[in-house]
Amino acid sequence: MKAAFLSELAIVRTFVLSFIGILAFVFVFICWAMESAAGAAVVVCAMTPMLIMFSLMGYDDQNGWLRYRAALPFARRDIITSRYATILACAAAVIVCASVLGIALNGALPRFLEGFEAAGPIEIISSSVAATMVVLIIAAIAEPFLVKFGNTKGISYLMCVFILAGCIGVAILTNFLAPDVMQSILAWIDTYSLALFAALTVAALAIYAASCFISIQIFQAKDL
Repeated sequence: MKAAFLSELAIVRTFVLSFIGILAFVFVFICWAMESAAGAAVVVCAMTPMLIMFSLMGYDDQNGWLRYRAALPFARRDIITSRYATILACAAAVIVCASVLGIALNGALPRFLEGFEAAGPIEIISSSVAATMVVLIIAAIAEPFLVKFGNTKGISYLMCVFILAGCIGVAILTNFLAPDVMQSILAWIDTYSLALFAALTVAALAIYAASCFISIQIFQAKDL
């Protein structure tokens, strides 16, 4: 497991500088445009899991790297587990960096932007974690498709699934939930925000672990 995880980190090192540059630019731009450090941290943290997942899968498609790695003395279980661990580790690292940067800019930018929306450190950190957990659920849904069908077909199937889910979600929100019901739901969320935050974190990690188990079963039966 350790060797497989280090091989994943070696791949991440090939694009980490460009990755950091993109996230730093997005963070500063969103922070300046939205006048909110918490909003910038949310956007950056939400981007990370999917960017890492697709970057690693794209690398697998280059020059038969996935087949080569499967031929190394790594158990197939370790290959999949290390991929999930790498995505989670990168997401955790970005949460820490985005929170620290957000807290620092939250104290500095109000001097230059009159309309800057101040946020406490707890709000910035919790927003970063919550955004990451939501996207981790999406990554957990996507990863088995990518393992099963590969990058090209997997993305095509995922788009169909997400578009269908989006259409169903919009239909439910517009046709079945009245405005007063939506306001009641938002008020309930605001009242129980701490409990919902804990539930979201636990649920996201549980779904992520279940996705890892499913991907392991798919990869072990896959003919490379």
